[in-house]
Amino acid sequence: MEKSKSAGFMLALFFLIAMFFVPTSETLTVAGRNTLGLLFAVIVLLVTEALPIGITCILSTALLVMFGCVPSVSAALSGYTNKIVFFILVSFGISKAITVVPLSRRLLVFLIKVFGGSSSLMLLAFMICSSIVSSIMSNVALPQFLSISSWNF
Repeated sequence: MEKSKSAGFMLALFFLIAMFFVPTSETLTVAGRNTLGLLFAVIVLLVTEALPIGITCILSTALLVMFGCVPSVSAALSGYTNKIVFFILVSFGISKAITVVPLSRRLLVFLIKVFGGSSSLMLLAFMICSSIVSSIMSNVALPQFLSISSWNF
Protein backbone atom coordinates (compact mmCIF):
# COMPACT_ATOMS: atom_id res chain seq x y z
CA MET A 1 0.00 0.00 0.00
CA GLU A 2 1.31 3.45 -0.90
CA LYS A 3 2.19 5.97 1.80
CA SER A 4 -0.67 8.30 0.93
CA LYS A 5 -3.19 5.47 0.98
CA SER A 6 -1.97 4.11 4.29
CA ALA A 7 -1.89 7.62 5.75
CA GLY A 8 -5.44 8.19 4.51
CA PHE A 9 -6.59 4.93 6.04
CA MET A 10 -4.97 5.82 9.37
CA LEU A 11 -6.49 9.31 9.30
CA ALA A 12 -9.94 7.84 8.59
CA LEU A 13 -9.52 5.47 11.53
CA PHE A 14 -8.45 8.44 13.65
CA PHE A 15 -11.68 10.28 12.79
CA LEU A 16 -13.77 7.20 13.57
CA ILE A 17 -12.11 6.78 16.97
CA ALA A 18 -11.94 10.50 17.78
CA MET A 19 -15.65 10.97 17.24
CA PHE A 20 -16.32 9.06 20.47
CA PHE A 21 -14.32 11.62 22.46
CA VAL A 22 -16.24 14.66 21.17
CA PRO A 23 -18.71 15.77 23.85
CA THR A 24 -22.40 15.89 22.98
CA SER A 25 -24.82 18.63 23.91
CA GLU A 26 -28.42 19.59 23.30
CA THR A 27 -27.62 20.73 19.77
CA LEU A 28 -25.14 17.98 18.89
CA THR A 29 -26.64 14.59 19.60
CA VAL A 30 -24.79 11.28 19.64
CA ALA A 31 -26.16 10.44 16.20
CA GLY A 32 -25.03 13.84 14.88
CA ARG A 33 -21.57 13.44 16.37
CA ASN A 34 -21.20 9.97 14.88
CA THR A 35 -22.46 11.20 11.51
CA LEU A 36 -19.87 14.00 11.45
CA GLY A 37 -17.07 11.59 12.37
CA LEU A 38 -18.18 9.17 9.68
CA LEU A 39 -18.47 12.00 7.15
CA PHE A 40 -14.89 13.12 7.78
CA ALA A 41 -13.62 9.54 7.62
CA VAL A 42 -15.42 8.84 4.33
CA ILE A 43 -14.16 12.10 2.80
CA VAL A 44 -10.59 11.14 3.73
CA LEU A 45 -11.07 7.65 2.27
CA LEU A 46 -12.51 9.06 -0.96
CA VAL A 47 -9.81 11.70 -1.39
CA THR A 48 -6.86 9.42 -0.63
CA GLU A 49 -8.45 6.37 -2.30
CA ALA A 50 -7.19 4.19 0.56
CA LEU A 51 -10.00 1.77 -0.30
CA PRO A 52 -11.67 1.43 -3.70
CA ILE A 53 -14.49 3.94 -4.13
CA GLY A 54 -17.22 1.29 -4.35
CA ILE A 55 -16.08 -0.36 -1.12
CA THR A 56 -15.89 3.01 0.62
CA CYS A 57 -19.46 3.88 -0.40
CA ILE A 58 -20.91 0.53 0.63
CA LEU A 59 -18.93 0.60 3.87
CA SER A 60 -20.19 4.09 4.68
CA THR A 61 -23.80 2.95 4.34
CA ALA A 62 -23.17 0.01 6.66
CA LEU A 63 -21.31 2.18 9.17
CA LEU A 64 -24.25 4.60 9.31
CA VAL A 65 -26.31 1.80 10.84
CA MET A 66 -23.50 0.37 12.99
CA PHE A 67 -22.67 3.70 14.65
CA GLY A 68 -26.32 4.56 15.27
CA CYS A 69 -26.44 7.50 12.88
CA VAL A 70 -29.72 6.20 11.45
CA PRO A 71 -32.29 3.96 13.12
CA SER A 72 -32.45 1.22 10.47
CA VAL A 73 -30.95 -0.09 7.25
CA SER A 74 -33.91 1.23 5.27
CA ALA A 75 -33.22 4.72 6.63
CA ALA A 76 -29.57 4.43 5.58
CA LEU A 77 -30.61 3.39 2.08
CA SER A 78 -33.41 5.96 1.76
CA GLY A 79 -31.11 8.46 0.03
CA TYR A 80 -30.85 6.12 -2.93
CA THR A 81 -34.60 6.27 -3.60
CA ASN A 82 -34.44 9.72 -5.15
CA LYS A 83 -35.32 9.77 -8.84
CA ILE A 84 -32.35 12.00 -9.63
CA VAL A 85 -29.92 9.36 -8.34
CA PHE A 86 -31.35 6.78 -10.72
CA PHE A 87 -31.33 9.31 -13.57
CA ILE A 88 -27.62 9.90 -13.03
CA LEU A 89 -26.93 6.15 -12.80
CA VAL A 90 -28.81 5.54 -16.05
CA SER A 91 -27.01 8.40 -17.80
CA PHE A 92 -23.65 6.90 -16.82
CA GLY A 93 -24.88 3.51 -18.06
CA ILE A 94 -25.85 5.01 -21.41
CA SER A 95 -22.48 6.78 -21.56
CA LYS A 96 -20.68 3.49 -21.02
CA ALA A 97 -22.78 1.84 -23.73
CA ILE A 98 -21.93 4.63 -26.16
CA THR A 99 -18.21 4.31 -25.43
CA VAL A 100 -18.35 0.56 -26.08
CA VAL A 101 -20.07 1.14 -29.42
CA PRO A 102 -18.02 3.51 -31.61
CA LEU A 103 -20.92 5.93 -32.08
CA SER A 104 -18.91 9.11 -31.65
CA ARG A 105 -16.25 7.89 -34.10
CA ARG A 106 -18.91 7.18 -36.72
CA LEU A 107 -20.49 10.56 -36.11
CA LEU A 108 -17.12 12.33 -36.39
CA VAL A 109 -16.20 10.47 -39.60
CA PHE A 110 -19.54 11.43 -41.12
CA LEU A 111 -19.14 15.07 -40.11
CA ILE A 112 -15.54 15.15 -41.41
CA LYS A 113 -16.76 13.88 -44.77
CA VAL A 114 -19.41 16.59 -44.87
CA PHE A 115 -17.38 19.49 -43.38
CA GLY A 116 -13.80 18.37 -44.13
CA GLY A 117 -12.86 21.31 -46.33
CA SER A 118 -11.20 23.65 -43.81
CA SER A 119 -10.13 23.84 -40.20
CA SER A 120 -12.99 26.17 -39.25
CA LEU A 121 -15.49 23.73 -40.74
CA MET A 122 -13.77 20.89 -38.85
CA LEU A 123 -14.20 22.85 -35.63
CA LEU A 124 -17.86 23.30 -36.49
CA ALA A 125 -18.15 19.53 -37.08
CA PHE A 126 -16.57 18.85 -33.70
CA MET A 127 -18.99 21.27 -32.03
CA ILE A 128 -21.97 19.62 -33.72
CA CYS A 129 -20.75 16.17 -32.68
CA SER A 130 -20.32 17.40 -29.09
CA SER A 131 -23.80 18.86 -28.96
CA ILE A 132 -25.40 15.71 -30.37
CA VAL A 133 -23.55 13.33 -28.06
CA SER A 134 -23.97 15.57 -24.98
CA SER A 135 -27.73 15.38 -25.37
CA ILE A 136 -27.60 11.71 -24.38
CA MET A 137 -24.58 11.47 -22.07
CA SER A 138 -23.01 13.27 -19.13
CA ASN A 139 -21.43 16.60 -20.06
CA VAL A 140 -18.64 16.00 -17.57
CA ALA A 141 -17.32 12.96 -19.44
CA LEU A 142 -18.00 14.29 -22.93
CA PRO A 143 -14.65 16.03 -23.68
CA GLN A 144 -12.69 12.96 -22.62
CA PHE A 145 -15.04 10.72 -24.57
CA LEU A 146 -14.67 12.75 -27.76
CA SER A 147 -10.91 13.10 -27.42
CA ILE A 148 -10.52 9.34 -27.14
CA SER A 149 -12.89 8.71 -30.03
CA SER A 150 -10.91 11.02 -32.33
CA TRP A 151 -7.71 8.98 -32.02
CA ASN A 152 -6.45 6.81 -34.90
CA PHE A 153 -8.45 8.19 -37.78
